Amino acid sequence: MSGLTAVLRHEIAERRLLLLVSPLLGLLALAAPLWSAAGTGAASSELRDTAALFLALALSGLGALLLGASAIGADLASRRLAFFFSRPLSGAAVWAGKLGAAAICAWTAGLLVLLPVLLVDAAAGSGAAPLLHNPVLPGSVVGLWFAALPLAVLIAHVLGVILRTRSAWLILDLAGTVTVWTIALATIRRLQYWGALADPLPLVPLCAIAGAAAGAVLLVASAAEVIDGRTDAVRGHRTLSLTLAGLGLAGALAFAAVAQHWIAITPQDLDRWSFAAVAPGQQWIALSGPAPGPSRYGASFLLQAGSGRSVRTRFAEGPEGTLPLAFSADGRRAVWVEHQDGQRTSPEMLVRLDLDRDDAEPVRTPIVESTPADHLAISSRGHRVAVIRDQGLSVYELDSGRLLAAHTFAGSMAWPYSSVFMSENRVRVLISRYQAQNRPLAYDLDLASRHLTGLGTLPNCSWQRYLSPDARRVACNGAPSHEVAVLDLASGRQLAELRQPGAKVRASYLADGRLAMQIAGPSGTELTLLDGDGRQQPGAPRFRLPPGTAFGWFRMPTGAPFGWIVQAGVDRVLVREIPADRRRLSQGLWTLLDLRQGATRSLGPHGLQLLPPFASPPAASAPLFTDGTRLLRIDLATGERHALGPARPYHNALLDPW
Repeated sequence: MSGLTAVLRHEIAERRLLLLVSPLLGLLALAAPLWSAAGTGAASSELRDTAALFLALALSGLGALLLGASAIGADLASRRLAFFFSRPLSGAAVWAGKLGAAAICAWTAGLLVLLPVLLVDAAAGSGAAPLLHNPVLPGSVVGLWFAALPLAVLIAHVLGVILRTRSAWLILDLAGTVTVWTIALATIRRLQYWGALADPLPLVPLCAIAGAAAGAVLLVASAAEVIDGRTDAVRGHRTLSLTLAGLGLAGALAFAAVAQHWIAITPQDLDRWSFAAVAPGQQWIALSGPAPGPSRYGASFLLQAGSGRSVRTRFAEGPEGTLPLAFSADGRRAVWVEHQDGQRTSPEMLVRLDLDRDDAEPVRTPIVESTPADHLAISSRGHRVAVIRDQGLSVYELDSGRLLAAHTFAGSMAWPYSSVFMSENRVRVLISRYQAQNRPLAYDLDLASRHLTGLGTLPNCSWQRYLSPDARRVACNGAPSHEVAVLDLASGRQLAELRQPGAKVRASYLADGRLAMQIAGPSGTELTLLDGDGRQQPGAPRFRLPPGTAFGWFRMPTGAPFGWIVQAGVDRVLVREIPADRRRLSQGLWTLLDLRQGATRSLGPHGLQLLPPFASPPAASAPLFTDGTRLLRIDLATGERHALGPARPYHNALLDPW
């Protein structure tokens, strides 16, 4: 320790002139207001403090570079380093003393520049507050700068030794630097591609870790260079090069290995599962959830329920938190939106996957949209896709990317929110219910002529509405009248009016085109089935439902779902009972209604949640549920449950916002 102290005292004394000049340089900041039109008062005080901070940062940074480059490198080149090793000093004491003195002098010089301004502020009674809260250079930036000065000293020292010796080991230095940077940049690019660096938050700790790792490598390498090389410049350079190359490569490979651990994950590695959609036929499930790795890192997959095969995806959320994802009617093709380079601000592209091929991988299409997509729809054959974004609609050929038609909804037209392919050459666009009052509820776009036609005006369909599976009729649930109007979309003609005095009437379409009508009156709640035009069906069964049960996709004013019924087969309907305490929404009980026999059966126990989409295909006999930890396929005929994957915590804010 005495040797280290002696070297420190010697080196600081050698640089005393820098410490004496520093306060004089700080006096220039006091004269800064005289050189501008700031005058006097708060503006001049702020200008003076800003000038002092700039001078302090400039002098300390320049001092760190010059002192670090000359502390050992200059003495080694001029052979003055032998003076220290001729004394009873260890190599570690010489190294630590010289570089430590360089860092101390750089720190002290910067602080001494601030001394005159600090004295003036103290005399004015404000202390150091103006410097710490400077709007141009806040205290956090100044603190980070001074914390980085030792790293600047180490970098300058290493570069000084490498450039002064001019030995052949410079080739290894260049090769090692290029290799390490290539591995690091490629790894960062992979993390960015998979969304691990999509948010700004992980970049701060990543830069801090990278700086700390670089500082540790430079610290060990520079110490090894002085301790092993002593006064031999070439030997010291060799030790420095080998240490830098070895530790740098090891650090880069470790970083790549950790990143690979974050990226190469499966659905079973997610901390919990959040399900987005189930494909027709219920063979494929889109899911996502938080993954091990950087803060707020999430991963998404397409999971084949039967085989357990999964495909890693990069689902991009829509502007309103929606998931632009669509499946073809036969369940053989999926298309979704991804960001081009992993950044949420980058353009979005469409990606497709052929679900009927075991070896299929996601394929990028040539379709790129500069604005985020709200909704996707695929034609029945899976060859065309409609994209709704902002106030526009675009229809493309999915494989070639050729634009077939485009239209912008503006002026007197309302905002589109979804679309349906009526045929390969006709797309029906549905308008937001909040903007459909006294306007067409839908528009038809003919792809051959690119002509847009407004359908009939529906004046009473601005609250809750349900579209028939063929997109030809709509059930408008009025509020607060509590009656239902069934209308033909093309003409706007009213087909039926469903009401009952003293009762609340609601209706929604099932997957086979029938209407499920709920009548909630003083005596209880009743469910009956009508045809698609709202007419009574002879012999249709009627069911008495538990109190509090609702159907359709209704929401309370708070946004929490109120209840629903869905079709789970040609002759079966699932009804969810909603508890009186909405905070226990996830414990709602599912009841199975047998439409053929008129019987009911509970699926119990509590806690089952049905995976969306809630309008299941009529042929589906085993819908997918979750009990909060597992994926379950329940055979509605026998009640048997089959787990489709390992236990995982499950939460979907759409199903259970509480």
